[in-house]
Amino acid sequence: MSNRKTPNVRGVAFPGPPFYNGLMTGEYVVILITVGSRAEAEALSGALLARRAAACVNTLPGVTSNYLWQGKLETDAEMLLIVKTRRALIPAVNRIVREVHSY
Repeated sequence: MSNRKTPNVRGVAFPGPPFYNGLMTGEYVVILITVGSRAEAEALSGALLARRAAACVNTLPGVTSNYLWQGKLETDAEMLLIVKTRRALIPAVNRIVREVHSY
């Protein structure tokens, strides 16, 4: 067993190389996506995972989104998906989002 300490990035412990090296080289990315319902969150996260475009998808309920739409300030309740993937899979994530997402 090695005496090397597990790297700790912003208070989160990660296993040693090669995962940690991927973090340092930018191989791994986090993508944030909002959706309008639990059903849509489950459909999108399921599609991303089934097609192996993501390693993990977290769903956070209770997000309030404020935005301008056609010159008017809008507010909507949404859910936030946190998609953990590799940089090389971003095009696949984009394709799946365009296929499954409602807006």
